[in-house]
Amino acid sequence: MGRRIVTAAMLGLTVLALGLQAKSAGAVTNPYTRPVESVVDSEIFRIDEKAFLGVRPNPETAFTDLDGQRLTLKQLQGKPVVVVLSYFQCDGTCSVINDELKKLVKNGKLMRLGRDYEIVTASFNKEDTADNLNAFAQTLDLPKDMRDGWHLARFETAESIQTFTESLGFKFFWSARDRVFLHPGVYVVLTPEGRVSRFLYALTSEATDLDLALVEAGSNKISPARVLTYAVGLCYSYNYKEGRYTLNLPILIGAASMVFGLSTLAVAALYYRRRHLREGAVS
Repeated sequence: MGRRIVTAAMLGLTVLALGLQAKSAGAVTNPYTRPVESVVDSEIFRIDEKAFLGVRPNPETAFTDLDGQRLTLKQLQGKPVVVVLSYFQCDGTCSVINDELKKLVKNGKLMRLGRDYEIVTASFNKEDTADNLNAFAQTLDLPKDMRDGWHLARFETAESIQTFTESLGFKFFWSARDRVFLHPGVYVVLTPEGRVSRFLYALTSEATDLDLALVEAGSNKISPARVLTYAVGLCYSYNYKEGRYTLNLPILIGAASMVFGLSTLAVAALYYRRRHLREGAVS
């Protein structure tokens, strides 16, 4: 992956290491025993994006939301959906990932949560309970204008967790010694038909990246009122090397060349018409 994604992974590991060091600082160690070293597989933070773009997770995948209501991916189809895989007993990293998304939503300019797209934060931990879900919701403290479009939920069955995460290339594992799950901090953007359109990483994404990913995801359902928004989206393209959206220079140069050419043609036509009228008046 690009440097920004690797940076995100390293930052995540650093946060984890600092947290574990703080936990162990107050613990009494046995000088006659040697703790087992924790081995962190860096591949856990990488998703082979090109292999999973276009994949359609099972639309019948069901969740149970904060109100105890059943929710499926199929019910959310018709708009782009951002899926955030987290777990609700997390010591802090998952809260940071979702809090960062809250900031991206707040600072977005092109798309509005609830009206233009939905978010689902679902726990991949089969041990999470309704109480854990409620505690996580209180910590995240979504503002009122985000609550209708942002669904916090648990998977309805433990079996569906593995199927769903594998369909997205999302890997996670439990570190028994550290008592935490290690996993990517990623936002998965689905099209209105439920297919994977883009992966955005929590520590490297900006509000513009989220906006553009959502515009791209919903590009086949552009209404007349969204034409300008879509046009703005065309000025950017996803850069796999950097892990974010960058200006689409070929399109900008082409558009500028076309405008210049049309302007030159218009000026020439106007000049020819005036000259023709002037010569006709003289004769």
